[in-house]
Amino acid sequence: MDCLQVAHFVTFHCFEDLEILHASLNGILPHDVRIREVSAVHPDFHARFSAQRKTYKYKAYVAPVMEPFQRSYAYHIRHQLNINAMQAAALYFVGEHDFSAFANASNDLSLRPPVREIVQFNVVATVRAFVTAQVFCRAIVCKSLELPLYLTYCSPP
Repeated sequence: MDCLQVAHFVTFHCFEDLEILHASLNGILPHDVRIREVSAVHPDFHARFSAQRKTYKYKAYVAPVMEPFQRSYAYHIRHQLNINAMQAAALYFVGEHDFSAFANASNDLSLRPPVREIVQFNVVATVRAFVTAQVFCRAIVCKSLELPLYLTYCSPP
C-alpha cells in the first residue's frame, strides 16, 4: 500500500493552471518532500476531517542497541517481544469500538461520534538482513550475465 499524506490550504487566488502550482511547490520544497498531485476541492473539504479511512503504522526496533539510522523512524525497545501474544491481542481491536475515553474534553462528541471501526490490525515481525559488499556485487554480476546465483546466509559480524 502506498503511503499517502493529504494536505489542503485555502487561497483566494484563482489558479488557472494547477500544473504550474504543482511544479512551483515541488521547486521550493526540500528534495525529500514531493507533491504528487494538486487538485481543486470543494470548499468544505478538510484533509483531516474529510478522510474516509486512515492507516497508522508504528515501527519498533527491537534490539539492545538502537541502529542510529533508524532513530527517526522507529521506537526503540530493548527487550524481546512476544509477537504471538501481540498478534492474538490485536484481534480484540478489530471491529467497532467507542473511543470517547480518548476524545479531547473540548470536543463536542455530538458533532463527531467517537465510535470507529478498526478494519485491520496487524503485528508483523521482520528480520534484519545483512549482505556483504562481496555478495551484493556478485549478485549484480550474476544478474547482468544471467548466471544462477547461490547465496549463503552469514551472520553479521
